[in-house]
Amino acid sequence: GLELILQGLFGKTVTYPNNLASNISAFYPLVSYRYRGHRVSVRYDYFRVDDKDGPPPTRERGQAVTVAYLFEFWLRHRVGIEYTWADSERPASTSGDPPDNGWQIGYRYRY
Repeated sequence: GLELILQGLFGKTVTYPNNLASNISAFYPLVSYRYRGHRVSVRYDYFRVDDKDGPPPTRERGQAVTVAYLFEFWLRHRVGIEYTWADSERPASTSGDPPDNGWQIGYRYRY
């Protein structure tokens, strides 16, 4: 029932029509344990965007931790709850800084 996953991403991106160029990188390890219909998972994320073209600044760095619990029952049903704590830094001139932390509750029916 124990699963370990590591994943990383490194690359470049350009946003058109403004030609905003950035280098991006992200990394996460995930640990998940399943016992019967129960699953508990913990994930740590690290991400980074480096501005390559000058103003306006698109730089951002951050990290996050997510804890999730899923319960499957009656063959087709699954409910889950997760909490994410995140901390990121952006330049002061960047507008629209979203809230860092949050809850998510879900239900899934497979047919």
